[in-house]
Amino acid sequence: MINKKQGFLNFREGKNKKSQITLFIILGIIVLIAGGLYFTARQTITKEEIAPGLQLEVEEVPAELRPVQSFIENCLNQIATEGITKIGERAGFIDLIENNINTREETTNSDAVQFSKSSEYSVPYWWYLSSDNKCSGNCEFTIVPENKLYLNKKDGKTSIESQLEEYIQDNLRSCINDFKSLEEQGFKIEEKGQIQAIVTVAENDIVVYIDYPIEAEKAGKEEISS
Repeated sequence: MINKKQGFLNFREGKNKKSQITLFIILGIIVLIAGGLYFTARQTITKEEIAPGLQLEVEEVPAELRPVQSFIENCLNQIATEGITKIGERAGFIDLIENNINTREETTNSDAVQFSKSSEYSVPYWWYLSSDNKCSGNCEFTIVPENKLYLNKKDGKTSIESQLEEYIQDNLRSCINDFKSLEEQGFKIEEKGQIQAIVTVAENDIVVYIDYPIEAEKAGKEEISS
């Protein structure tokens, strides 16, 4: 009886060891799979040199969700082009009043010239007399780019870059229109955060980048941001 009992205990002990080994192998496989998925997810975000000296994260999305990415990129291109055009038409300013550029009837005392008496459209001067019109001798002149406008972002200063960023953030959703055209194609899209635009005027290009977290779903669910 003792021998049989010992044999039974040994069998149970051996069986437990085999079960533990099997469990460890399964856990090991799960860890490897999880690690592989994490690696794949990390690989979808890469850094690319968009312009000389400018690197930005570029996010790749699954093929089935590329229509969402293309749709947002087309809207971004449209709104950014609108903003750049307005900046060009208004001598560097999208909104004149916000930047303390006032159009007065007496053109020599004005910050901008009006196209016509009935027009609301004005173009700022870039070089003008800042002294009184009747000054003589020590008259002072102001050059706008040295006084009111910068090309690149500076803390608390008006710039081409910062104005275009603000214009994109304020107007991109009007083009997106709650993703209605994509919903007609079977997509479900939920906005997960605010639009953050980053504009860089490079040597030969204007680079526009947005961080816009959304969750898109069709065959599968995926989060997109950059």
